[in-house]
Amino acid sequence: NGLPVVTGAYKLVQSTPEQKVWDLRPDWWAAAAGVATLPEVQRLIFLPPFEESRMAQMVIANEADITLNISPATMPSLFSQNPSIITHSGQEQPYGYTDWWPSGLGFNCTTAPWDDPEIRWAVSYAIDRDQLVEFGYRGAGEPTLVPYPYYAPLMTYIDGIKDLLDQYPTNKFDTAKTDEIMTAKGYAKGSDGIWAKDGQKLSIAITTFQVFAEVVPIVTEQLKKAGFDASFGMPTDFFDRLTTGNGEAYIWGHGGSVRDPYATLELYHSKFVKPDGEFAYPFYRWTNTDFDAIVDQMAVTSPDDPKTAELFRSAMEIWLKELPDVQLLQFYHRIPMNTTYWTGWPSKDDPYYNEAFWHRTFINILTHLKAAQ
Repeated sequence: NGLPVVTGAYKLVQSTPEQKVWDLRPDWWAAAAGVATLPEVQRLIFLPPFEESRMAQMVIANEADITLNISPATMPSLFSQNPSIITHSGQEQPYGYTDWWPSGLGFNCTTAPWDDPEIRWAVSYAIDRDQLVEFGYRGAGEPTLVPYPYYAPLMTYIDGIKDLLDQYPTNKFDTAKTDEIMTAKGYAKGSDGIWAKDGQKLSIAITTFQVFAEVVPIVTEQLKKAGFDASFGMPTDFFDRLTTGNGEAYIWGHGGSVRDPYATLELYHSKFVKPDGEFAYPFYRWTNTDFDAIVDQMAVTSPDDPKTAELFRSAMEIWLKELPDVQLLQFYHRIPMNTTYWTGWPSKDDPYYNEAFWHRTFINILTHLKAAQ
């Protein structure tokens, strides 16, 4: 019938643009073998992503059990209209948990002027991360110094490069430094306050998607105030644009390390660099052979070997100087969960798994859920 053959607890019974329906397999091998619990949930219905307002209304009306991220500004209205809605942190800020996906403003580093690390630093100095937290996330957030989630196993490495971060202050907001760099690069502000060189304004067209809808307008406005001709868009084909090099700048997350630093560093390895027009992911398109050599050495070094910390420091000395992408914020999964029909969702008191249902670990949540009495 054209549907995929799977070994999971659910089989796909319908796939249309409007929805995908999965039904429980009572004969699931893992339950029969005693290595997993057969879920109580009989049917899963996945709907396409909607605008936040519609997702909010669906979960309030008990039409959805769980949705994609909801912004901190919207969360209190969910709780007031339906007390059965919770998040990982209950009904308190930050309305979720720190994900492994800290955000950054990335570039196509093969394209001028974004191939110049000093220009990337000029952009970094133009961004006020505290303002992003205050107004974008209503105080429910935290800037990130590096492209790593602030998880305990990684903090040992991050703390070990504090002196480098003093030398290369990735969170520093200082438009005077922006002015200094841009002027030294031959740019001058026109009567409209926009940087230009050889008659060409320096524009930054930022591509992203709805997860960063609270942040991207503020970043854009900050860059405008600093003299960049900034704009943003959230096109439906944003991912295709970025993977083919058609997005000169973008806000995206870093899905890499959770325990040791290698996986995040690998995101920047030049083995992923392809000519514009060809698929490339990760899509930083940044090349530094010295950095590559360190990452390659780390790949064959045990995380328990003290040499890993030394290699990390050496890699970050290069990375911080070059700044392939500008650091923004730690990322939170702010996922509303409705307890009207199902209980047993993960929480800060019982964090048995993250509740990102698009991850492969969602089956572990499904085996925990119990029908509400």
